[in-house]
Amino acid sequence: MSNDLIIDMKEEDKKVIVQALQNGLERFNEHMGNTRTVTNMGYTGTKWDMINTECRDALPEKKYDVVVCKRGVWQLILMYDKDTKTLYTLMKEKRYEEVCKTVKSNKVHYLEAIATVNKGLVEERQEQIAFFEGFNELKVEKMQNTVEQLLNNIDGEVKKHVLITFTDKSLELCSISALIVTPSLQILCKEDWTEYIEPKYSLDVSTIDIYSEDEEIELGLKVTKENIDNMRIKRNREKRNRN
Repeated sequence: MSNDLIIDMKEEDKKVIVQALQNGLERFNEHMGNTRTVTNMGYTGTKWDMINTECRDALPEKKYDVVVCKRGVWQLILMYDKDTKTLYTLMKEKRYEEVCKTVKSNKVHYLEAIATVNKGLVEERQEQIAFFEGFNELKVEKMQNTVEQLLNNIDGEVKKHVLITFTDKSLELCSISALIVTPSLQILCKEDWTEYIEPKYSLDVSTIDIYSEDEEIELGLKVTKENIDNMRIKRNREKRNRN
């Protein structure tokens, strides 16, 4: 497999993304418990607000640009790795499957459009995949206009797009994967990140020095990998807020 057809995010950053998703879901769960309402009309939007915020705050600003894009009433974040020129977006796995079912309609979903940056990667495959399979000229034009609008928010060249999909149950993260797809949503590469999901514990780590750069520090039996990842996230958030 070509080096271009891999998910080239560092393992440390994968763990940070997974932990940020867990934190966003947990934060929303706490919000729901503290806010009693008869209806929940803003349920989905508020849930994503917290997930997006946790991911933005978690990623180190020195390496990642995280920008907010509006798509009608919806807002999404684009996470841009400045080193690898790779753009990451988030989507629930169920929603991805729904978009796959409507991919041949004349409507353009932003995922179809943003995946056009992977055009050069398709040529690396031995299999002959029709890049714009099933699309008429009008839809291709709409896709090109949409991706231009999205990438105007990114300061730098985008060489690759990776979609991060996940599932959750009762607001606990169950699975997470990273995909490289074509605009027709055919999967070119898939990587499972579920192994990075850490079990939740109620542990007190308030005495740990979050500014320690020594990843080998002896933290004791009461501290889990989750706590270490959360300390990294907190450190990245505070650095981002100071700048």
